[in-house]
Amino acid sequence: MEDRLQRVEDEVIRAVQEEKYPLARQLIQAVAAESGQQALVAEQYRQQIEQLKQQLEELQEPPLFQGIIIEPSPDDEQNVIIGAGGQRMEVRIAADADLAPSDIAPGAEVWLNKDRQIIKVRAAYHWGEAGEVTAVLEDGRLEVKTHGNEGMVAEPITPIKNAGFQIGDRVRIDPHLALVLEKLPNQKTNDLKLDEIPKETYADIGGLHKIIEQVRDAIELPYLYHHLFAEYGLERPKGILLYGPPGCGKTMIAKAIANSLTTAITRNLEEIQQTITLLQRIRTVETLDDAIAETFAAWRTRIGAVAADAADAADAADAADVPTDAVALESELNAFLSTRGVPIDDLDAELEKAQAGLAQDSRAYFMSIKGPELLNKFVGETEHSIRRLFLEAKRQATASTPVVMFFDEIEALFRRRGSRVSSDVESTVVPQFLSEIDGVEGLRNVLIIGATNRQDLLDPAILRPGRLDYKIEIQRPNAEAAADIFTKHLTPTIPIDPSEIDATGSAEAAVKQMIEQAVRQIYNSASMVRVSGAPLNGQTKTFPWSTFISGAMIAVIVSRAKKRALKRQISTRTYGICSEDVRAAIQEEFEQNKDQLVSTTLNLPEEGLTIEVQLAEADAPTDVSHWLQPTHRPWRQPGQHQTVLTT
Repeated sequence: MEDRLQRVEDEVIRAVQEEKYPLARQLIQAVAAESGQQALVAEQYRQQIEQLKQQLEELQEPPLFQGIIIEPSPDDEQNVIIGAGGQRMEVRIAADADLAPSDIAPGAEVWLNKDRQIIKVRAAYHWGEAGEVTAVLEDGRLEVKTHGNEGMVAEPITPIKNAGFQIGDRVRIDPHLALVLEKLPNQKTNDLKLDEIPKETYADIGGLHKIIEQVRDAIELPYLYHHLFAEYGLERPKGILLYGPPGCGKTMIAKAIANSLTTAITRNLEEIQQTITLLQRIRTVETLDDAIAETFAAWRTRIGAVAADAADAADAADAADVPTDAVALESELNAFLSTRGVPIDDLDAELEKAQAGLAQDSRAYFMSIKGPELLNKFVGETEHSIRRLFLEAKRQATASTPVVMFFDEIEALFRRRGSRVSSDVESTVVPQFLSEIDGVEGLRNVLIIGATNRQDLLDPAILRPGRLDYKIEIQRPNAEAAADIFTKHLTPTIPIDPSEIDATGSAEAAVKQMIEQAVRQIYNSASMVRVSGAPLNGQTKTFPWSTFISGAMIAVIVSRAKKRALKRQISTRTYGICSEDVRAAIQEEFEQNKDQLVSTTLNLPEEGLTIEVQLAEADAPTDVSHWLQPTHRPWRQPGQHQTVLTT
């Protein structure tokens, strides 16, 4: 490069000496242009080298430190108390950090440079260990139990100090910093809360009218007429035990309880609201007009309809006979409020209370608890699960939102202690259950319902009065109850064979005839199940079909009949269900399930049994089957065929 410049310089000098000034000027401009391009390239190389040096320095920088904001420093607004690496420290915000005071939020994630200064803040930190609150201390600190049943005392961060912690709440903690970072949603609430009221009602249950009446008296009356219970010194029942054979409606009753209780509470609040509103309206006018009379007549009609539904016809008044005197109207309205325990001294407060109950979506919580699901192989975990269930029930229970705890297969959990038929886990599970029922806090607005088909396996301490107060036996349906159950599943709204309708005159009559024939066949003495084999020591026993029938079986029989009619319609275009479908469904149900029915109902092993099923004809008289006819044994009859000994 230098040699070239020297040559160009010599040429320029020679051109000047020869007075060739344009040539000299061209040479100088060419060298200048070439030098400018080289300078530009050199500048680009220099910038790239600077960038590489900067990247190298950044790579050699130590990593940033992560921490959690605990609270701003009370001494210096530029300092923040954070937790990092299991230690609490007070650090400063970096001068070049573009952070607003609102960014310094407790629980947020911060990053520190090598000088332990905050350079950036990110969203709240959402990781940590989950624990359960076991105690709430007076100063707001919490005793928290984490995994492995290890307990610790932790302090909630500022935003959640007034979150209203209760025993049993689930929280997210940092065990190293002893901080409670978040109150977690309760694990059981979403699973156990009924987002929709159960569809099952008492009207859907057939053949159990007396049982339903007992259940309603035990459940609805204490909630609707709590003031009368208090006046007579009666306490609400703590629990109900439904026992009986499987498939007879125990679970359906439990579901209908939540529906009925929700409906009854909502209806009661609506009636109280309507009554108070009408009463206040009457008190604000000087004379009664037609609008008030019509409103009062509608109110009386509703109250009278409710009374008639409750089989209390004496309380059902004539809606047309409306008093024209305001005093008489007020007297009747006040009398109704007194029956519901509503004081008339402060109607505004009572109206506000009723409106608040309706606004919070009054409905019963339904906890469906399967016994085997609670059992845990780890020591103490089953008892812990029971305690959590009752804590959740007490938390959710109010006067307008009662909680129904339904223990299905309750004998699996609370088996008789000392029976030596299991691992003796019931020796600690049963006392835990009893302590929850009889605890100091009590079970206000919590109702326990147990269902079992082996009540003989339950611990006697659970069945004593004061715990499961009402014990209701649900037996197998008789002929009348079976007919009622059939009407719930076999209705005139389904397709009926036209020949059946022509023979009876209407779809309703055809369905009624099919139900009557089905009930006669099932409960006919000629419909028998004959059992023999080694488990009976060579004997032969005969049982009527009514020994095995249940509501669930009737539902399956009707379902089988519907499927037969559907398949026949697809294949032969024959429309509707007929009597033969029902009869064939009955025969199929007993034939396919005879082994299970006999073994479970009679408590016999299936091996070695010979089971024969006999179904009576549709029009067979209710005579005794030949299997039940007494065998003619003249030698056993006294006074006949005496043996004479001769010598």
